[in-house]
Amino acid sequence: MAYKDVIKPIIMTYFNSLALTGSYQPINPLGLPYACVAIAIKNYSDFIVDISFDGLQSHEILGASKELTYGFQKNSRPSNYVAMLSKGTRVYVMDGGGGFKGGLIYLTGWYLS
Repeated sequence: MAYKDVIKPIIMTYFNSLALTGSYQPINPLGLPYACVAIAIKNYSDFIVDISFDGLQSHEILGASKELTYGFQKNSRPSNYVAMLSKGTRVYVMDGGGGFKGGLIYLTGWYLS
């Protein structure tokens, strides 16, 4: 597939932090609709969350009212290659401890069209 120099957003998904448990739950149950060159996870809740990209172990922790952005293209090697998070990837969240649990956790992303 030939890519153009056009980046488009995926449809935003979200997870209600009231549903957080001690197990990983996907923010995007159907996975990413496209391979993404960048994603952002925005924790607009009063709760710390663990982030996982495989649903088995924690890869990041995200504090209450914090945002985390991954720009995969910044780290691509060698030059002229495109680094992307695979289509179908699920991003999981889990109760990280403490807080009221009120609010939403958002997943946004951008892909090459």
